[in-house]
Amino acid sequence: MKSAWTHACEEMYRKGMSIPEIADVIGWSRSSVRRKLLSMGVALRSRSEGISLARPRIAESQKGGTRPPRTIEHRRKLAEANRARPARGFTIKPSGYAEYTRGQNAGRRINRVVLETRLGSKLNMNEIAHHDDENKLNNDDDNIVYMTASEHARHHALKNLPNRKRGAQGRFL
Repeated sequence: MKSAWTHACEEMYRKGMSIPEIADVIGWSRSSVRRKLLSMGVALRSRSEGISLARPRIAESQKGGTRPPRTIEHRRKLAEANRARPARGFTIKPSGYAEYTRGQNAGRRINRVVLETRLGSKLNMNEIAHHDDENKLNNDDDNIVYMTASEHARHHALKNLPNRKRGAQGRFL
C-alpha cells in the first residue's frame, strides 16, 4: 500500500513536475524521490524530455528582466577590475605562481618556461626554477635561478633556520 507522500510524489511527477521540484515540495532529497519513483515502477523521463517540459516554466521566469543601464561609476569599476586582471594567456594559481593557459606551454609555470628558454632544454623533475627575490610573479630572466631540488630545499631550510624553535633538549620543535 502506498503512503500519501508516495502517491503525491507519483502524481506530481506524472503532471510534469521535475524530481528537484518534487523534492523541494515534499522535503525529501532528490535521490529519495528518484528511488521512490523507480520502486513504484514509474518510467523516468530522459534528460531531453525533462528539459522540453521545463522550457515553458524557465522562459516564464525569465521574462521582463531588463538590466538597468550601467552608471559611469559602475563602468569605471569594471574597467579598473579588468586592468587588475592578468593579461590573457596566463593565470595566477592559488599557489601564487603564474601559469600559461594557452599555447604549447599551457598548464606550465612561466618561471620554468623562462629558465628552459635560457638553458635551451627542458628541466627535469628534480630541477627547480627559483625566484631569486622570492616574488613568485617576478618572472624576469635575471630573477630566475637554476637549482636542483636538494639545493632549493637547503636554500629555504637555511633561510628559515633562525625562525625555528628549539625545545628544552635542544631539538627542533
